Amino acid sequence: MPVQVKLLRVLQERELERLGGNQTIRVDVRVIAATNRDLHELIRSKLFREDLFYRLNVFPVELPPLRDRGDDVLRIAAHLIARQAKALGRPITAIDEPTRRMLMGYRWPGNIRELGNVIERACILAKGPVLTADTLPENLRAPALAPVAEGADVPLAQALHDLKVRMIRDTLARTGGNQAQAAKLLGLQRSNLNRMIKELEL
Repeated sequence: MPVQVKLLRVLQERELERLGGNQTIRVDVRVIAATNRDLHELIRSKLFREDLFYRLNVFPVELPPLRDRGDDVLRIAAHLIARQAKALGRPITAIDEPTRRMLMGYRWPGNIRELGNVIERACILAKGPVLTADTLPENLRAPALAPVAEGADVPLAQALHDLKVRMIRDTLARTGGNQAQAAKLLGLQRSNLNRMIKELEL
């Protein structure tokens, strides 16, 4: 909090004093500040000054988390692959379709840092020019369908119903309930997904 007071003075008065100095120095600066914290919550918790927040919040740019940025995941992954391939001296140039779907379907709680680590690992493990699902960490891989027990009597219609329910529930969970994003991941129109949700009573 004491540092916040000093920063507020610099922003408001455009002046400061060096540590140990006794002269006031005028400054002409532009401040760009970034955070991944909820500043409104910090203000309520008395951990961030409200006046400093409004002084900094002149032209806010909100960047949504990676999980809400659709195809950006693949664009960023492609950039990271090119960088890693160059660093490793390996001709890695593409991602196969199953792996692309897994990258798109994951929620990325660690955002771009996590994606960077996943891509670095995948490039190290890659056996050729195309990244495949076996290079991804276990938690990113699409859950395998449970095998039907031998002799089990499961009608096809029921099995398909259960599969639809599971896939839609899992995808909605991954997208935080965002139906537009879930529809995109499932390859559906949003109206069709909405209809299926109602039909399946999800």
